[in-house]
Order: sequence, then C-alpha cells, then structure tokens
Amino acid sequence: MIDNIPENFKLQPTNGLWIRTWNEDIKDTQLIDLYRILKDIITLQPLDVRVPIKKVKDEVAKRTLKATCMNPYANIDILS
Repeated sequence: MIDNIPENFKLQPTNGLWIRTWNEDIKDTQLIDLYRILKDIITLQPLDVRVPIKKVKDEVAKRTLKATCMNPYANIDILS
C-alpha cells in the first residue's frame, strides 16, 4: 500500500509506504522512485513483501535522521 495518509496504515502498518501529498511540484519524484523500488521487489519475488518494505523503511528512517530529504526514496537499493 502506498498512501499519503498515515492513518490508512493502522491495520496493516508493515505493508505500507507513506508518501507526502503531491502539490504539483515538478521536482517531486517520490512516485518515480517508488516505482523503481516496487520493480525491485518484483524482481526479488520475496515470499513476504514485508521484508523488503522494512528494508526501505529502515533506510528512509536513517535518511530522515540525518537531514530533511526532498525525496527519501531516491536511490534506495534493496537488491544488495
């Protein structure tokens, strides 16, 4: 699940990725970067998608602690 409303993840918190609301900002590439991540998940064919989603969330959390990122999903590599 990909959503801009965190409350929508209450019942399935480990199955979703939060994105900021799009405000017609042409520099916002979150969905493009998430496409790449989702494509990588398809390539992995995991038995449980929560494992790569957790890897993504962990990387985003590290980036968020370091600095405010325009797009925290940019250049995340889950294949390694």
